[in-house]
Amino acid sequence: MKKIFLFALVAVLSGTSCKKDKNECKLNSEDIMDTYSVTHVYEKANASATEVDVFPTWDQCERDDTYDFSGGGVYIVTDVGNLCSPNNSFTGTWALSGNNITVNGVTYAISNYSCSGMTLTTTNATTGATQRVVMVR
Repeated sequence: MKKIFLFALVAVLSGTSCKKDKNECKLNSEDIMDTYSVTHVYEKANASATEVDVFPTWDQCERDDTYDFSGGGVYIVTDVGNLCSPNNSFTGTWALSGNNITVNGVTYAISNYSCSGMTLTTTNATTGATQRVVMVR
């Protein structure tokens, strides 16, 4: 599931970190552009399952990657710090529509958006499994 997230998230991230006003970031394509790190990845197998933070189970070389939402809808995941072998850096696409962001074809609902980060949630329509990703700038 973590590899699916990495390739799907493409994500979620480079640009300008709310340079206009550090105290006010609006959920729009300009303000969302930035470099993010993942701090938690919560997963539920189905609607009645208990949510579990699976981020600590990721390989160390994946936990320190950066996710850049860049201009022009470019999404860049960069393998930094403890490097994976093979390197897991890649480039994809992202698009914002209202409170939803689509990263490499996977749509996430955005919640808790602020100048310090955001939470992305996606649900598998067939299984009901959910993934909630907490990202910080």
